[in-house]
Amino acid sequence: MKMMVRPNTLNALLLGVAAFAAVSAARAAEAQITVKERTVDLGRLAEGDKGTAKFVIENHGDGDLHIDRVFSTCGCTVPKRLSEDDKLLRPGESLEVEAVFDSRGRRGKQRKTVTVASDDPAEPTLKLFLTAEVVALFEIMVKDRHKMRLSFGTKKPGEEIADTIDVLPTEPGKTLEIVSVDIRHAALFYETEPITKDDRVGVRVKLRVDPDASIGQVSTSLLVSATVDADKATSSLALSGDIVGVLTYKPNVIKRMQPALPGNFLAPVSVAADKRHPFEILSAEAGPNLDATIERETPLRYAIKLRVKESAPPGPFGCFLDIKTTVMEQPLIRIPIYAAVRPWVTVEPPVVVLPPGKAGDSGRLVRIASSANEALELGEITVESPYITAEPAETPGRASKTLKHLRIKVSKSAPPGTHSATVRVGTNIEAEREVTIPVTLIVQ
Repeated sequence: MKMMVRPNTLNALLLGVAAFAAVSAARAAEAQITVKERTVDLGRLAEGDKGTAKFVIENHGDGDLHIDRVFSTCGCTVPKRLSEDDKLLRPGESLEVEAVFDSRGRRGKQRKTVTVASDDPAEPTLKLFLTAEVVALFEIMVKDRHKMRLSFGTKKPGEEIADTIDVLPTEPGKTLEIVSVDIRHAALFYETEPITKDDRVGVRVKLRVDPDASIGQVSTSLLVSATVDADKATSSLALSGDIVGVLTYKPNVIKRMQPALPGNFLAPVSVAADKRHPFEILSAEAGPNLDATIERETPLRYAIKLRVKESAPPGPFGCFLDIKTTVMEQPLIRIPIYAAVRPWVTVEPPVVVLPPGKAGDSGRLVRIASSANEALELGEITVESPYITAEPAETPGRASKTLKHLRIKVSKSAPPGTHSATVRVGTNIEAEREVTIPVTLIVQ
């Protein structure tokens, strides 16, 4: 029995078969990225050395593989850049991907990721890994403990820094030889002597303050370059401290984190000398915002009290406390000051931005508080805009005598554009009879 097929139906069937064949061919021609070893172990690396990991990737598919890029998210691992020819792998072709690992600043076991981004539909981001164990050739020991920083406190010119600094191989049975030692500060110099400790041969570094060192803070590093069994490495020890003269003083820097009201005191400064050096303070000045008062506590110790002036404007400020003395070696002591003056009445937020809205919307609640724990009362409120209103509002939660709230909102529809106004609020605080609040209304 023969089946009759109409021409239109036959054409449709043929088109369907052709489409299916095209899809099947396309699927068959897909690329497939593979890699022989996803993880390469670089073994043990001396700190500061570089290691290169090599990965071989192949295209096992029937279609061309296009590599977009090879990258790593860690700055210590840098893949080798691919050329445009390298980025195309035809079926059966392979490519060697290299990544260089820099062990500077690294210690212990490391595992870094290298990503290959391609058009492989099954694995568009191929993750490769390199591992290593970073071993320090030598370590810098302070008082028999591995350290990265040494604070030597206060020292006078010519004094020795008592903390012992030993530079020793990390592994027992090894011998260290110094290539160079460098201190990048004129106030300090060093001497070295050989030592043997725990079956390790190294050197001891002794630090001393230069007799002609200038008085002030020291922040520098001890840089050591050395070899262990012909392998060379470099390490450092951060150094900090203060070089003081006949007079000692504290604090070295005055930082007031919380703003101070006019009339309040900052941390006092103590200036002292030993029994061999009686002295006098001739003057103390601390800029336009502070009054400095000198008080002699003993023949060898003074206290300088710093008070915020009543006329000091609100806001942060920085200045120096300059102390003049009768000591020839230290005629001037200069201490940095960082502080802020607190207003008698605080406003939060200090600037209000209103979203466009209709009259009667809730607007923005503004907090007005007395900084001196003095009962606060709000007086006359004025607004320089026909589109904005401001009026007292109930204080949410627990009532407070020193805290009031103000509600600022849209009074009526405003034309498109930016409208600015200043809300002025009278208070009963003698030192601050009026506070101002900038307001901005933006209408699209």
